[in-house]
Amino acid sequence: MPELGKVSAKVAAALLGVAPYARQSGASDRNGRCSGGRKHLRDIAYMAVLSAIKVKDPVLGSFYQRLRARGKPFKLAMIATVRKLITILNAIARSDPAFNP
Repeated sequence: MPELGKVSAKVAAALLGVAPYARQSGASDRNGRCSGGRKHLRDIAYMAVLSAIKVKDPVLGSFYQRLRARGKPFKLAMIATVRKLITILNAIARSDPAFNP
């Protein structure tokens, strides 16, 4: 994702299609995720989060477990954790351009 580190965390999440999206009309108020985005990258990030949860990653795994403990459904907790991963990667790319994993 070439925009990583050059855009805000909200824009990065929207580019992947994991940004929260409010659908409001009159008295109706529903929430969901932004449709669209880069499906291939979203799938990769989703699988990375799934692996992080299985190996009990201290950051992403604990974030996911906190959401599940609050009663959030599996899919919602996964998408929120994917968004957190993208936010972390965006911050790393922004703060340290010489970062070499």
